[in-house]
Amino acid sequence: MIFIKQITNEIGKKCVSLQVIKSYTTFVMTETDNNISDKKLRLTIRFSRNNMAFAVGDPQENGMLVYEPYEMNMGISVAANLREAFKVSELLQSGYKRLLAEIDTPVMLMPIDDFGTQDIETLYHHTYHRQGNEEILSSILPDLNAIAVFAINKDLKLVIDDHFKDIRIQPLMQSVWTHLYRRSYAGPRRKLYAYFHEKRMEVFSFQQTDSVSAIHTKQLMSMMLCITSFIYGN
Repeated sequence: MIFIKQITNEIGKKCVSLQVIKSYTTFVMTETDNNISDKKLRLTIRFSRNNMAFAVGDPQENGMLVYEPYEMNMGISVAANLREAFKVSELLQSGYKRLLAEIDTPVMLMPIDDFGTQDIETLYHHTYHRQGNEEILSSILPDLNAIAVFAINKDLKLVIDDHFKDIRIQPLMQSVWTHLYRRSYAGPRRKLYAYFHEKRMEVFSFQQTDSVSAIHTKQLMSMMLCITSFIYGN
């Protein structure tokens, strides 16, 4: 079990909050059974391509997070991995019923005003050419005046629905966009952001209309690819 104390909101080279991480070799979390004292806490599960991570605010100490990584078995589906995680994870066995699930999945952004006027599912499949066993969901980005449309595997959603009652599902990048948007106008110059995760890079900026936009300029992409090669050594 790992404890994370957030001490600053400065953005580092990889666009993540700087953190001080304290790892304890042995720890027995009090009240980890189904009689947990504060079930109002919302558990966060981050689903990426190769691993999952579970986190929640520590009810015993303010300003602390309890964080638990989980390495996935790549021979089985994400849904099957989550079922297996419920057998061994302390956090998943602690009785939380409120969940924020962050899904690493392609996202289609569109203005809020256009959301109700189009066939979102058809448009998403046309954009990403995906026709798998998935359900199309949407999440509002009110600060950005946009809607994030994304997909989640139906089997994974079924496992989530079976274990939690109050569920929020959003794309992985949504929290990153929201965090950086609040810092985007600190200064006169427009900013370009690159978020690195799982050996991939997400490039974006914020327009004056407060919407997220992808950057297509070849020169900028070439520069970012050089940075990526330097960081990952590929």
